[in-house]
Amino acid sequence: LDVVSRAYVISLPQRADRREDMEHLRNILHLRWTYLDAADAASPANVHIDGTSPLALPTFHWPDDIDRLVHSQEAMLPLGADVWPLPYTRAESDGSVSAETADPFWFAPLRAKASFPHPLPPLACASGDQLLAPFSQDLPPYKRLTPAKVACWHSHLQAIRQIANGGDSAALVLEDDVDMERDISARLRALWDALPDSWDIVYLGHCWSNESALPALRVISSHALAPLDSDTSTSIPARNLTALHPSVSPKCTHAYALSRAGARRVLAHLRHPPFAYSRAIDQALAWLVQSGRLQAFSVVPPLVVQRKVAGSDVMPGRGSAWREGLFDGV
Repeated sequence: LDVVSRAYVISLPQRADRREDMEHLRNILHLRWTYLDAADAASPANVHIDGTSPLALPTFHWPDDIDRLVHSQEAMLPLGADVWPLPYTRAESDGSVSAETADPFWFAPLRAKASFPHPLPPLACASGDQLLAPFSQDLPPYKRLTPAKVACWHSHLQAIRQIANGGDSAALVLEDDVDMERDISARLRALWDALPDSWDIVYLGHCWSNESALPALRVISSHALAPLDSDTSTSIPARNLTALHPSVSPKCTHAYALSRAGARRVLAHLRHPPFAYSRAIDQALAWLVQSGRLQAFSVVPPLVVQRKVAGSDVMPGRGSAWREGLFDGV
């Protein structure tokens, strides 16, 4: 994918079936990516909510220095919720923190296979800038905060941190259960320079929201792969068109690109302790988009979809039903 200089695929090491499928996809499309081992929900180190946190306020405030940190060239050392899974709980400025934890690229995957020392309390996903949400046995699965959702957040955070502290101007994050349009590279090239210089995140795949609600920055034909004017685009069947829109409330995290500044902005928000691990990662990113804290864009219709052919590692069964397919997927 020429529009980004690097791609990462988040994948549980034990899901050899998914890695085999992703290798097939990679070989067909002549792509390159790096696998990042996802955190396993069975590891107690991945769950940092034990019901004892003295969170009393109904809402929280974001840090004032996020913009300064985003535009700084300094490494984003472990801070805030970053330190929760570490064996050290001291502040970043404490000289007794080991050199390993001070390395900005350090965030080793946690793969421990152990039972939790205490039963986990049932928890609900927070929403908006809320600290907590009331739990009810009637909550549907997508509103329950589970170890799998926390592990998924932790796994994406590792990829986001690599981009934030790396030298790439943009990078792609994929989950390991996806299919892509065969001409995805050509479509992205035709759309990419319509992005503003200050973009943070681009969703190549999304679900459960109308991402075409705001006017498109650019529309291309899948045959011509060139920008179209509004009069021309109305005469071409919708399935032959690809458009870039400002995001509305994109759900799902199976395929998104981050600029380096965008990765730093996302990392600064996701590790803010009152917000960290408070809901599913896609709901967290969607809230940052809705509340104007990320400059986000969505490709419509998606160029990457989840395949939904095997059991989900986060939701019961295969997860929620898929609404859209691909025009010419692998």
